Amino acid sequence: MSDDILQEIPDEDLPKLSNLYRDHQKEAPHVFSLINTCIAWKKKKPNSNYVTFFGVKGDWLESGRFILLMQYTCYDLFIFTLEGNGQILFKALTQTKKIDWTKRMIVYAVNGKHISTVFDVLDEIKPGKYTPIPGWFFVIDKEKALQFEIECPDDVYIGKLNQSHLTLVNNHWPHRYEGSEGYLGALLELNNCYGIFLKSNDELVCWIMKNIMGQLAILQTLPEYRRRGYATILTKMLSKEIAEEGCHPLANVVVDGRRYFTRNSRRRFTKIKQFTDDILQEIPDEDLPKLSNLYRDHQKEAPHVFSLINTCIAWKKKKPNSNYVTFFGVEGDWLESGRFILLMQYSCCDIFIYTLEGNGQILFKALTDIFIYTLEGNGQILFKALTQTKKIDWSKQLLIYSVNGKHISTAFDVLDETRPGNYKTVINWVFVIDKEKALTFEIECPDDVYIGPMEN
Repeated sequence: MSDDILQEIPDEDLPKLSNLYRDHQKEAPHVFSLINTCIAWKKKKPNSNYVTFFGVKGDWLESGRFILLMQYTCYDLFIFTLEGNGQILFKALTQTKKIDWTKRMIVYAVNGKHISTVFDVLDEIKPGKYTPIPGWFFVIDKEKALQFEIECPDDVYIGKLNQSHLTLVNNHWPHRYEGSEGYLGALLELNNCYGIFLKSNDELVCWIMKNIMGQLAILQTLPEYRRRGYATILTKMLSKEIAEEGCHPLANVVVDGRRYFTRNSRRRFTKIKQFTDDILQEIPDEDLPKLSNLYRDHQKEAPHVFSLINTCIAWKKKKPNSNYVTFFGVEGDWLESGRFILLMQYSCCDIFIYTLEGNGQILFKALTDIFIYTLEGNGQILFKALTQTKKIDWSKQLLIYSVNGKHISTAFDVLDETRPGNYKTVINWVFVIDKEKALTFEIECPDDVYIGPMEN
């Protein structure tokens, strides 16, 4: 046996992994269907290496922690764990020799709670250029999908796709790449994929495919045949088939396709997760030093938050009658959770959010142009605060400022709830130097220049 941190999970043990995730379908319906799809693929292609499951430290059956390597004319990864954090996944991905980071790769359908882990891995591995593609999971309960009635107009019929349709499907796929014909061809070969055909000449005009997760994917209609309900027919039909297989139907929709998908299907599908007086209450200026003291003890984790609070305190002293910066707490426990939202309005309308929690759902319930942060392990209360508050004007041009990795999924959920489709993402990193090192800096200026304060 190899001494690599990743150990392959034998094919005969995969039903055990499937049974584990059967009990977690509300949290991870796509993982249950993915495992079952891969088991089916292995039976159809017993001598291929299309899909390989790895466990970490041999405890995959307790933690649900696994890494899936996909190599059907691609080189993609899928990761998941039922644990509350991704520390062991990070260690496994950065230490293993079984993953070739020099290849073109997609880290596939990353769950919100694993986003920061993936970014940390990429930052550690430094594989070169990469592009985050934000998206959403939309799911429908299998019992509802089983009730779908499929009706086709008289001039068309539903049929299965085959390899003869590959060129057309690939040419119209907005995410095609060099070699993507092989990728789509594997899906056509091993999964049930369907299309709507004209009865007059058997022309394929709309299609839908099952991806490696055994779920809805690559829904496309030829431009001249759109707005006839064909995409809805195929979505309902394939959803019903997935439900008959015992899985909750799900679509992984990238940002560009979300508006089209939700326009046609949101009456049936919902996101995976759903939650007076205003939920946000302003933190008095005199209490801000308490918030600063709390984050003084968390400078290793969040040095930018400590300095941000202190800068804002100084601004308030210099501009005591302005509303340049306003701190809000959520449900009154900001001093315990570290959960706060900062609204910035100095010729802008920006937001900063933070929490020491593990997720951002309460932050989600509360957001305008803001900084958010919490010391909690989640963002549930941040989510709640940002989506329920009336103190933030979402109609304004808005920047959610310097979002920490663990709050990214909360910020996306808030934006999807409050202003769907009307935003763009800017990915960057926070770099820090220890203050003791900075204190040793020697400042030398060339003879022909000098340093001075800037003025208006």
